[in-house]
Amino acid sequence: MNYDERMQSILTELIKVLSIYEIPRNLKSEKQQNDHLHLLAKSINDRFPSDTTLDHIVGTFERTAIKLSATRKANTWPTNDTIIKAVIASMGGGKSQAKSIEDDIEAAARFLDNTGRAHPSYRSSYIAKQLISRGLLKDERDAHWRGFDMFEYKELYLKQRMTLAEWTNHIRVLAKMCNMSKEEAEERELFGYEATLGPINPNVLPEELLPRLRQAGM
Repeated sequence: MNYDERMQSILTELIKVLSIYEIPRNLKSEKQQNDHLHLLAKSINDRFPSDTTLDHIVGTFERTAIKLSATRKANTWPTNDTIIKAVIASMGGGKSQAKSIEDDIEAAARFLDNTGRAHPSYRSSYIAKQLISRGLLKDERDAHWRGFDMFEYKELYLKQRMTLAEWTNHIRVLAKMCNMSKEEAEERELFGYEATLGPINPNVLPEELLPRLRQAGM
């Protein structure tokens, strides 16, 4: 690979990794965002060995995405230093690294089969997509409602109506997180949160619950 090919490959994979996060507010214009990404790609390019291949770059960034999703709490882009460290940690040991990813996917699959939920440590959108391809999850919306970090599909699952099963699971998780009964959790979801959280969108409710909203004048 020549320099331009390496840079284009790194930039493409970097954009994939960052696509699930929100763009930082300080990068207001498209030019600022592109400049930031190109500088970061150049820094990452310097870390790859001169004989790197496309497969090595793609595999490295797949592992980087998993490492970041396992530790990242905020929804905005990680810092350059955090990304570079994750890339460096994901470069070596091709076969052992591939086995490590496969082990993570298998652990996520077993946990999903046993609990119906995403594993707390293996909940990235990359792992979710692998489970979808294996038929263990129906689609991206199903992955979201089971607790996977599907930020890039936010618009999809905010607009489309839940199934009753998705709603029931959502209420169960909310009740557990907030230490309340399922009835209290459902009332809170149907009839509004505190002002800082905002009300749930009626468009995502199951059809079976709409009469309750109509009775309440919503």
